[in-house]
Amino acid sequence: MSWIDKVSSDFIIVTGDGKSYRPLWLNAVKTFDFNVTEFEFINQQGGLIDRQEPRARRFNLSIFFEGENNLEESEAFEQSSFDKRAWTITHPYYGQIIVQPLGISFDNTKHNVSQITTTVVETITEEFPQSVESNVDKIISDVAETNELLSTPLANEQLSSSDIQDIRTQNTSLYNRGKNVATGLDSETYFNAFNTANNALFVIQDNPIQSIIDLQYLALAPARFVQSTAIRFKLLSRQFNELRGLIPQTSDKSKKIIYQSNLGTNLTAQTLSLATPIEGEYKTAIQVLDLAEELQVNYNNYITDLDSLMSDNGGELDSYIPNQEPLYALNDLVNFTIVNLINIALDSRRERSLILGYDTNIIELTHRLYGLDPSDDNINELMEQNNLSFDEILQIKHGRKIIYFV
Repeated sequence: MSWIDKVSSDFIIVTGDGKSYRPLWLNAVKTFDFNVTEFEFINQQGGLIDRQEPRARRFNLSIFFEGENNLEESEAFEQSSFDKRAWTITHPYYGQIIVQPLGISFDNTKHNVSQITTTVVETITEEFPQSVESNVDKIISDVAETNELLSTPLANEQLSSSDIQDIRTQNTSLYNRGKNVATGLDSETYFNAFNTANNALFVIQDNPIQSIIDLQYLALAPARFVQSTAIRFKLLSRQFNELRGLIPQTSDKSKKIIYQSNLGTNLTAQTLSLATPIEGEYKTAIQVLDLAEELQVNYNNYITDLDSLMSDNGGELDSYIPNQEPLYALNDLVNFTIVNLINIALDSRRERSLILGYDTNIIELTHRLYGLDPSDDNINELMEQNNLSFDEILQIKHGRKIIYFV
C-alpha cells in the first residue's frame, strides 16, 4: 500500500471507557530505545556498550478537533482520558496498537480548532495477578528467602585466598560509592555493616552461612537508607553495573558463583527499595514505570551474564551451571515487584497540561482542575507544579501552559 493510501485511512482512538474518536491527525513520529548498559574502565579509553532488546515503542501524536463543536469534543476526549484502561489506536501508518498515554496537552487558544498533543507508549494487555497478602510484606519475605537460596551455592564452594580478596575488593568498591549517599545514622550503620562484612571474610571457610549473611547485609543496606526510593534504587543500580564491570574473565567456577551471588543479592535489594517508598512518593505513572523498566533491564542483563558464564559441558569437575532454585526464586521476586509497580502506576496520577485560552486566576483555575479545599492544599499544589509567580496569583494570562495531574 502506498503512503498516499495509508494517509487516507481512518485514524481512530478507542479510549479506556470504550468511546471512539476520529480526530484529524498530523504527527506520526515513532521512537524506541534499546536496553543498553555502558561500561567504563579507568585504564581504558572509550567504553563498552552492551545492547539488548528494544524497549516499548513510543508515539508522539498531534490530533485535532475542528468545527463549531470542537470544544465539546475536546472536553469529551479529556473526560475519556481519565479512564485508566488502555487505549486502542488504529493508526494509518502503524496499524492497531494498544497504548497508555504518558501525558496530554490541550490547546484551545484557536477558536475553531482544539489541538491535543500526547506521547503514548505501547503496552501489554495481560491481566496482572492480584495478591491477598500485602505486596510489601510478600516482597520483604521473598527477599529473605531468595537471599537464603543464593547463599547456598557460595557456602558450599571452597573459596581460595584469591576469591576472598576479590570479595573484599568488591565490598570496598561498593561501600565507597554507597557512603556518599548515606546520611545521619545510615552512615554509621553502613560503616558498621562494611566492617562486619570484611571481618566475616576471615572466617568464611569455617562459618560460611553466617559470613554470607553478613556479606548480604552490606549489600542490602542501601535499600534501607532513610532516603527517597529514587536515590536508594539509583545507588543500587549503579552498584549493580559496577559489579557487572567485574564479570569473571576466567573459567574458575568459584568466581562465577561469587558473581551469581553478589549480583543476585543486589537485585533483591533493588526490589526491596522499590517496595518500600516514602509515603506519597509515587506520584505519577511515568515515574513508577521508569523504575520498573530499569529493574527489568538490570535483571535481563544478569540472566544474560549468567548464560555467558555457563560451561559448555556440565559434566566436568570445574564446570559452572547456575543453580536453578535461587534463579527461580529471584525471577518470581523481580516479576512480582514489576507487577506491583505497574499496578501502582495504573492507580497513580497522570500528567496533563493545557494552554489557557483566556485570562484567569489561581482560585478559578484550581476549582476547575482540582476543586477547592478548606486548607487550600490544592491551590498550593497547583502553584508549586507550575512555579507560578506572585504576579500570577491574581491574573494568569491566556497562552500560559498549565500542568496538572489526574
